Amino acid sequence: QWPIDGDLEGCILARYIPNIGEWTIFTHTQLEKLQKREIKKPTPHTSTPTTPISDWYIPPPNPAHRLSKESLIKQLHLRCVKIDEKENKHELVKKLESKLMINMHANNEVLVEVLMDKVDNKTQQ
Repeated sequence: QWPIDGDLEGCILARYIPNIGEWTIFTHTQLEKLQKREIKKPTPHTSTPTTPISDWYIPPPNPAHRLSKESLIKQLHLRCVKIDEKENKHELVKKLESKLMINMHANNEVLVEVLMDKVDNKTQQ
């Protein structure tokens, strides 16, 4: 709350959790002590807009480029992911995305280890 009249004029009233508990009163003096530097109005830098030379072309989604259910099953089998033949295409896509994310994270971890080894070797030399 931001009282504008009475004893609490200029104070901020706040609660830890909305609509639960007692109000905590922050006076103007307390708020000034919390800030480390003077508050200044920002002056953002703006630039003049440009006109693009060529039009942007975003092709519409093409159903022909989407994986079929059979292709999804094949990709999951290649990655040793167990599937239930009753799963629909959406569930199979989720499984494939999950497996790809796991592989991506594993590859990133290996890359970090290789980089750390190279840094350690240079440090020791």
